[in-house]
Amino acid sequence: MVGLLCALMALTTACQAPEEAGPETLEDGAVRLYIPQLDVWKVRLTGETMGTTWSATYLDEEGRSFMGLVDSVLLQVNAQFSTWDPNSAISQFNEGQGLSLDPNSWQADYWQSLLEVCDSVYVASEGRFDPTVAPLVELWGFFRENPFTMKEPPAYEEILEVLPRIGFGQMGWDVSALPDSLRLIANAGGKLDFSAVAKGQAVDLIAFELKRALAVVEQDSIQIGSVWLPVESRDLEGVRCLVEVGGEVVAQGMSETGEAWKIALEKPVVGRRELQEVVHLNGAAMATSGNYRRFWVYEGRSYGHTLNPETGQPEMTDLLSASVIANSCAYADAY
Repeated sequence: MVGLLCALMALTTACQAPEEAGPETLEDGAVRLYIPQLDVWKVRLTGETMGTTWSATYLDEEGRSFMGLVDSVLLQVNAQFSTWDPNSAISQFNEGQGLSLDPNSWQADYWQSLLEVCDSVYVASEGRFDPTVAPLVELWGFFRENPFTMKEPPAYEEILEVLPRIGFGQMGWDVSALPDSLRLIANAGGKLDFSAVAKGQAVDLIAFELKRALAVVEQDSIQIGSVWLPVESRDLEGVRCLVEVGGEVVAQGMSETGEAWKIALEKPVVGRRELQEVVHLNGAAMATSGNYRRFWVYEGRSYGHTLNPETGQPEMTDLLSASVIANSCAYADAY
């Protein structure tokens, strides 16, 4: 998604512990800064994924880097849902190779949780959100790394030929195909494109793992019969982190300033970057999307990447950008 500047505003210029001032770059690329007033480290991780960038910022008393943790989550998400990767599960599904999963696997968890979000928003939006628009995305020239190569709009007959392949309501799980197997079924020639929701799910997953890693682990025990067994619980109250992938964010707790995390929203103007306003987030997710960057022009008319699955054409609207705040980044992204 576009339209969101997810850098923290007013970065603290504090001293690094204990003698040397300034930020420290670790071997894996993580950058940390010691904040003596709080006796805590501010750690920032950055990288690239899904054809865009990601970042994670958090406060940690030990100044630890969780770069490997974040990378592992992103590798798993990309292996399933990246249309940029021809070997991903979704790319293979779109090429007609099918998709069968062990229902007890993490892959099945990822797919089922994402499809639940898609189904919920598909129903709530009366079909306006539809992840089976992949054939239309390809037809209109908004697929992968060359979204602006169209010289003219597709013919009306081409659109009509593609429309029967669109329809998320025709997808589902076939649980009778093989024992202990889930097989995804779709309309003939149907393809999936989770670009409108996968980054949000990635943010949710990264934030979940970071919260677990940063939470205070409390030891306790429970009695089962005459036996006491040790148990662990995690206190998330003190967790403070901000996770962003391609402009979709989850914020937890307060920043180092003692205030909610500050997120800058871009003004939807073409050719330059200007600040629209600053949003304060704590315990929430936000996703922003707009048509003012991904578009192409033919005979003076702009064609944006927001496609109407009913008409098969780009939606014509004066609304250039929208931001949604929700409890889940996947839901915010889809809406």
